[in-house]
This record gives sequence, C-alpha cells and structure tokens, in this order.
Amino acid sequence: MTALLEASGLTKSFADFTAIAGVDLVLPAGGITAVIGPNGAGKTTLINLLTGKLLPDQGRITFAGSDVTRFPASARVRAGMARTFQVTNVFPLLTVEENVAVPVLARAGRSLDPLRRIDSMQDVRATAQRLLAAVGLGGRSADVAAALSHGDRRLLELALALACEPRLLLLDEPTAGIASGERDRVLEQIRSLAAPQPLTIALVEHDMEVVFGLASRVVVLHQGKVLADGTPQQIRDDRRVREIYLGDPSVAPPLARAAPSPGPPLLRGSTSPGVEAGSASRAGPSPASRPNASQRWA
Repeated sequence: MTALLEASGLTKSFADFTAIAGVDLVLPAGGITAVIGPNGAGKTTLINLLTGKLLPDQGRITFAGSDVTRFPASARVRAGMARTFQVTNVFPLLTVEENVAVPVLARAGRSLDPLRRIDSMQDVRATAQRLLAAVGLGGRSADVAAALSHGDRRLLELALALACEPRLLLLDEPTAGIASGERDRVLEQIRSLAAPQPLTIALVEHDMEVVFGLASRVVVLHQGKVLADGTPQQIRDDRRVREIYLGDPSVAPPLARAAPSPGPPLLRGSTSPGVEAGSASRAGPSPASRPNASQRWA
C-alpha cells in the first residue's frame, strides 16, 4: 500500500535531552493510528515534527510523495495536513459558525474578507454548516464559542481542522479533560470522520480505553524510539509494552468489560476516564478512586 506520510530517521534534541532518537513511521492512506507511550516518550514532539511546528535535526519526511521535511507548518496545511492541540484552540468571542468561516475563507484565499459580511457569503455559510454537521454541531452555529462545553469545543476544533480539507488529520490528546459522557460523543465523531472518506487520522493519547476502542493500529514510543507497532491486541500482548506501562512484563491486561447499553460499545472497559499519573493537563478521579495501572488496560 502506498504511504501517505513516511518519516525516516527523525531525530530531535533540546540541549542535552534527545526527545526523538531515530523514529521511522509510515502512515498509509486511511484508518486511525494511535501513538502512545509514557510521559516524556516523545509523542507530542513527533506530532510537532510531522506538522512542521518543529524541524528535525536529522531525518526526512515525505507527504503525498513530496519531501516536506523543511516545510513550515502553513505549507504543510496547504499540502493537506491539519492538526488539533492538547489545549483547545478556538476563537471564544466568535460564534461557532464564524469560527469555521475563518479557515474556510483562508482556504479560499479570502482571509481579508470581513467576517461582519458573513451573512451575505452564502457559499461560506453553506460550507461552514456542512462541516459543523459533520462533527455533530449543526444546531449550535449561532452560539458563541465561549458558551460551549469542553467537549463541544473539541468538536468545534475538529471542524476548524476539517475546513483545511486535509488528507491527514493529527489529533493531540483529543479527549484530554473531557468528562466520560462527552468523551464518548467526541470519539463517535472521530470514528465517523475516518469511516466514509479517505481521511487518515493519527492521534496521540494517554487514555488506553480510547486507544484500544478507536485505533486499528497502535505505535508505542519509549525514550524517543518506536518500541512496538501493531494491532491493538498485539500491543496489549507485548511484554515490553506491559513492562513500561505496568512495571511487570508477566502481568497480563485483564479482559475488557462490556460497555453499558444503549448502543454498541465505543470503548473497551469502564466508562470512567483513564488517567495517566503525572499528566497535569487532564482532570481525573480522586486518588482513592483512581484505577491502577493494570485496570487502565481493561
């Protein structure tokens, strides 16, 4: 299968710390790939290298057959990449529709058109409404973005990324800080985006329930290198992965529990959000109720 994106020999250091130490990664067109690893494994740094926020010290990145290694982020967006961030990045004082109109106008080369004239831009409004419907926000177009819940802001950020008409969508912790009820809705929308169209999705996640319930392929980073690459079941069974997550390669992840009704299971295991110790950006249960490491594999 022809690769949509291929990274070879990527390295990135910050002073004396090597964040990425010779990563090779191939993303074929279509499907959802999850990138996981302990804190400090290099996950976000890798996403930043692929999208042009950072440039590698060594290595090469090709996208759709073109060498984009030294391209800035804006050029990679024009080539067909888009991303979301750990911290939600929307325009809080604009309406939901106006938020989406901003990248729609930019994509059309009309960035200088004033948003106050959006009522007369029927083509822009139609595109914005289509994108909002695609992420489940079709009925919220007139609402101010600041009034949205955290989960709905995540969905709005997805719509902003889709407005760039990407072939590759990179998501950095798309469920960070989201309550379990909203989390399921965000995951359902992400899954629906990958299903009917040739959109390739790569996501960084700490929540193992999200990873095993959503991705068809999992890449594990450890100390800036690819430790394992395979199906979710292959990763669950990998002794090296168990050791870095659970501290004991002999500990087998428990069997997944059935998801509650109604509807088909979106996640494997408990509906309570997974928490990675030391992740300051994620709200979680109290220490007394927090699942232990092996439970997070359920």
